[in-house]
Amino acid sequence: MGYGIVLVATDSKASAEKLTNLLLENRLAGCIQLLPIESHYLWKGKKENSSEILMVIKTHRSKYATIEKIVQDHHPYEIPEILFIPIQEIFPPYRQWLDDLIQEAK
Repeated sequence: MGYGIVLVATDSKASAEKLTNLLLENRLAGCIQLLPIESHYLWKGKKENSSEILMVIKTHRSKYATIEKIVQDHHPYEIPEILFIPIQEIFPPYRQWLDDLIQEAK
């Protein structure tokens, strides 16, 4: 099917909003949700935790490489989390809405 969700965690709402605007302006996603989260992870041998914003980006697999590039170029982290999760099923009217929004992206 080719549709999926890209997850990106970032350090602040401002950073998430900047990325959101870039992705939507370039018609790479139909919808992006921003959720506050608490992350626990290992970084350079130490246990860390931080408050982050999780971006839930609805898109098509064909847009992933461009999304990845934009996130890499504008993300504040040395190694940003960028995960593509395939969608197995999708409500047909929602699929059409996504297609209408992202089909013209270059």
